[in-house]
This record gives sequence, structure tokens and C-alpha cells, in this order.
Amino acid sequence: MQGLLGCDINVMEAGPHGVKIAYLKGKVADVSVSLDRLLEPLKEVNLNFEIIDEDFFIDDSSCSLGSGKISVNGKVLEYQTNQKYNFSLQIKDIDLGQVLDQTDQ
Repeated sequence: MQGLLGCDINVMEAGPHGVKIAYLKGKVADVSVSLDRLLEPLKEVNLNFEIIDEDFFIDDSSCSLGSGKISVNGKVLEYQTNQKYNFSLQIKDIDLGQVLDQTDQ
């Protein structure tokens, strides 16, 4: 994995049970990730995120896979405990033969 990470922690509380981040805004830019199941790496991974209390939000984020693109927006409510997921995903022009290893098929 390679790329850039940046974040601003605006509200953080420390106590006897550790540190709680009440508000964080961050960005991951131009990351490339190789995964075992994919022949091509995820490229140009750009992720905009916020943590507000117990919730994790992803906005206007995207990556390239092969000749296609994946865009995502969403949230994970109560991300440290119950993890309630709600995502919108848009996938365009991905050639599955180009990105999936099909030798065992």
C-alpha cells in the first residue's frame, strides 16, 4: 500500500478508559492497494471521511479498478459497537475478465 493520509482531530476526550475522538475529518489520497483476489490493484483510491462521536461517514470517495471506476458514499453508525452500515455504491466499466482471477473456474 502506498499513498497519503491526512486528518484533523478537532475534538478528543481522554479519560480513565482511553481516548475518545468526538470529531475527526480526514482524507486518504492517491492510494494503491493490491488484494489477493484481484489481478489488478485498486488505484487512485481517494477517500474522504469524518468521525462524529460514534459514527463514521464516507463522502465523495472513489477508486479505479482496471479500466473502470468505483464511487462510494456511506456511513457506519456506531462503528465501534453495533456497526450499522448504509452505503451507496456506483460501479462503472469494470471488465471482470481483466480484474478477477478465473483460473479455478
